[in-house]
Amino acid sequence: MPMQSTPECRPAQSSPLKISGKAYVGIDIGAYRLDVCFRPEDGSPGYFFSVSNDTCGFKKIRRLLTKLSVACIVCEATGKLERPLIRYLGQQGFCVAVLNPVQSVNFRKVCGKLAKTDRLDAALLARFGQVMQPTAKPLPDEHVLTLRDLVVRRRQTVGMRTAESNRSLRTDSPLAKKFIAENLRRFDRQIEKLDKNIKDYAAACPALQAKIDLLRSIPGIGPVAALTLVAEMPELGSVSDAALAALAGLAPMNNDSGLLNRRAKCKGGRKAVRSTLYLAAMAARRFNKPVALFYERLVAKGKPKLVALNAAMRKLLIIANHILASGQPWKNPLPIAS
Repeated sequence: MPMQSTPECRPAQSSPLKISGKAYVGIDIGAYRLDVCFRPEDGSPGYFFSVSNDTCGFKKIRRLLTKLSVACIVCEATGKLERPLIRYLGQQGFCVAVLNPVQSVNFRKVCGKLAKTDRLDAALLARFGQVMQPTAKPLPDEHVLTLRDLVVRRRQTVGMRTAESNRSLRTDSPLAKKFIAENLRRFDRQIEKLDKNIKDYAAACPALQAKIDLLRSIPGIGPVAALTLVAEMPELGSVSDAALAALAGLAPMNNDSGLLNRRAKCKGGRKAVRSTLYLAAMAARRFNKPVALFYERLVAKGKPKLVALNAAMRKLLIIANHILASGQPWKNPLPIAS
């Protein structure tokens, strides 16, 4: 079906070489196809084309990118389908800004666009790059990505085991309980194998093992928490405390309007990191004196216990950030402001 011409998706030019000045590139990623939009900064008609989502298609995109002055390349997170393209372009010297799908959905609403096709999505991403100027970041190290996949798989297996165990408590049939018990034993074996493989993989990579050892020196952070932080928060040790708290979803966000002064709330962020830090903070209340005193001081001031615990989680994350940045293991007390 022919695509209708809209202000943001005009008829394609015959060649992207006619684009003068900087170009903003939007790439809509599908399982088998990539739809690409080159948007000139002056708002003139852009250039659209589609290529296969494989190395051959990546090379076609790279050949065009090298002939243009590229200001920004934007794509959307699509459940790891974007990784091969980002890795290839990164090797060629191009960084890609990866958007949370919520950002593109909200941007489409702001632009008043109701129609949705792959080409329209590519055009929207290119316009997002021009208007919002998102920061392009390279993919984490390949070792970190592999470790993340293993850690995620372990978390999924533990979740399935928990769900199966809960079913056992609500089942009266002995035969059904027998099948559930078989599944529990299988999950236990898988978790044991994953733990061994994760440990061996981390030990084979000195850089990863060094980070894990530094994090485990912090009272309250055990092996699972250390692995999760290294895998899910590769920014640890390289960004500011405020940026790190926002990435983890532990930074209170204001929500005021006029005379209405609402309580700030923590929003968004990486759920797996928060879940891990929650358990780590619970342990730190017993074994980490600075964090325990910090928590007790907030409770004594009248803060709700969950609010104080959230602050303790943020405190623990900041301590981890400082330790990885300095490369020095835990020392008590740490020179970090409360």
